[in-house]
Amino acid sequence: MTFNIKKPTIVDINKQGMDNTKKDFTIFLKKRCVLFLFYFSWMFIPGILMIFMGDIAKGLLAIFSVFLFVLFVIYISSIDKARNSFWKQLASANGWKYESQGKRGLEKGIMFRQGDRAMENMGVSISNCVEGNIDNKDFRIFSFDLITGGSKRDRNIYEYTVFAFKFQGNFPHFYLNNKKNSFGVDIGNFISLPAEFDDKFLLAAPKEYEIEALEIFTPNILAVLLDRGFSYDIEFVNQEMLIFADGSIYDFADLEKKLNQTLELADMFRGKLDHFKFEKIGDLSPILKLDHSEKTLTKSRIIITMFMFLGSWTFGALFFYLFELIRENAKYDFSSFFVPVTMVFFTFLFYFLDSWNRQR
Repeated sequence: MTFNIKKPTIVDINKQGMDNTKKDFTIFLKKRCVLFLFYFSWMFIPGILMIFMGDIAKGLLAIFSVFLFVLFVIYISSIDKARNSFWKQLASANGWKYESQGKRGLEKGIMFRQGDRAMENMGVSISNCVEGNIDNKDFRIFSFDLITGGSKRDRNIYEYTVFAFKFQGNFPHFYLNNKKNSFGVDIGNFISLPAEFDDKFLLAAPKEYEIEALEIFTPNILAVLLDRGFSYDIEFVNQEMLIFADGSIYDFADLEKKLNQTLELADMFRGKLDHFKFEKIGDLSPILKLDHSEKTLTKSRIIITMFMFLGSWTFGALFFYLFELIRENAKYDFSSFFVPVTMVFFTFLFYFLDSWNRQR
């Protein structure tokens, strides 16, 4: 069944972000450029010195790079504003509630206890929270950033769009990790699954609550997840089903597709979970506990990260060698400038390839 959702005015965040960037940059050039030059004139000093020393090309390039930096800052800000407006307009058009930020500490899921706990106090982990009702079914949608790595050098940020659905029954805490996506959650106490599913899923349940987990995640349910190509992680906790979809949503068509997929998934479980009951076993907690403070990366994720690092430096070295060969015949020596720029370019290239791979 397809649920019809009313469109917001903004249907493509990237397109709206680019439109806002053009508008804001034009305003900057017309009204704020003189003020910027007054307060940030020191940023032009290196370029001016290069021109006076005879390196006109490098000097002009350095000055031009300042304006490129301003354009980049405006673009990032415009995308962020467009994203916030998209979710706010969506909630308003459909009569749902909207909050710009949520609190990670209030969430009961084990996913929200992963990663760098220091980031929890910065208020950036959960954003663009939408809450509403479709066909008398309560749901929530929000963006979640999982930040791993203790130091800045090792830090990685993984983006999720989370779909949450409320049920009437009571059930223990379960986590189904789909091995097709970017992560491998290391919770401990994984349950053995039939051979045809063992290399596709990891099912975690609290000790002594394995039977309840297998009552919910039956072979038929797992087969449907595979047949329909659901690549999401699923968590059951506090009478909710949380579905973690890799990546952020940037257009209405993608939102509509994923929301209908997750609503379909919720309906698969609703008949059982609305009436599910269990008895607590002695002093054994029905809540999952972490064995480790962070999620472990899957093999594919590690390989991609290695290619990102090695690829950027390899291409940088090749271009450096090329410029060394032609430097004697060049009027200006661009190699010292071009090598770091090339490395940055290919680092971003491999980053976007990695992001694309995680969102397939």
